Amino acid sequence: MSLSFQQQGSGAPLLLIHGTGGSWETWAPIIDLLIADREVFAIDLPGHGASPPLPQSTPPSIPALADVVAQWITEQKLERPHVAGNSLGGAIALELAKKNRVRSATVLSPVGFSSGWEFTYSTLSLRMTHIGARLINLVAPLILGNPVGRTIALSQSTGRPWRMQGDAAVRASRAMLHAPGFFDTIKAAKGYQFIGPAPLDIPLTIAWGKRDRILLPRQAKHAKQMLPQARFLSLPGCGHVPMADDPQLIATVLLENSGTPVTQRLTAVS
Repeated sequence: MSLSFQQQGSGAPLLLIHGTGGSWETWAPIIDLLIADREVFAIDLPGHGASPPLPQSTPPSIPALADVVAQWITEQKLERPHVAGNSLGGAIALELAKKNRVRSATVLSPVGFSSGWEFTYSTLSLRMTHIGARLINLVAPLILGNPVGRTIALSQSTGRPWRMQGDAAVRASRAMLHAPGFFDTIKAAKGYQFIGPAPLDIPLTIAWGKRDRILLPRQAKHAKQMLPQARFLSLPGCGHVPMADDPQLIATVLLENSGTPVTQRLTAVS
């Protein structure tokens, strides 16, 4: 199927994959920080943004979405790009790594390492966020156009909502509200757990926002058991979708893991 995407920059290709209810614009705060060193491809997953949903006969499970993205990589002739993914996109990035389709993987708060109650909690949290987006839709520019309104409305998914631009916050809220694949994707992800093989023989960084209130930071311990060879980072002040919380830090994480030395050094957590 055809995926909508944005392409900017030059250098080694870097594929960016958003989470449930998002779109390529999730990555907008950091794209300008990447394009001097990377040819950036930011996609809309099926049923999100401008990409059509999968056929009704194909549930949008994480393995199915990874197959779609792998086919898109082949169609674009990218030949093992670097990849970065957030939440659902992080799980897809790890599945692509298992398929040996990527050169490096940087994953931010990935799905796949939660217990049963944690998955139930995160699903409920996403559904409540969707309800909130629906309730404020008509007045979203008024509520999300000021830092106080953004903080109240977006604190579940973002660590520092006041740092977002008002128009970007409105677009993010409406992208979730109008994503036809939102509920089907949540349903299809039920019970998903990351399973090896391990080790994945590529540069692998797994980073978790300290203020992640959707996929709790404690899940990093389970991820470390599954992928002990990965570098694990804790992102201070960042929530579940950290790109707007600290664009410079997240860009640094992506560039370092994909092979570009940067002046800001990062400390792995034990």
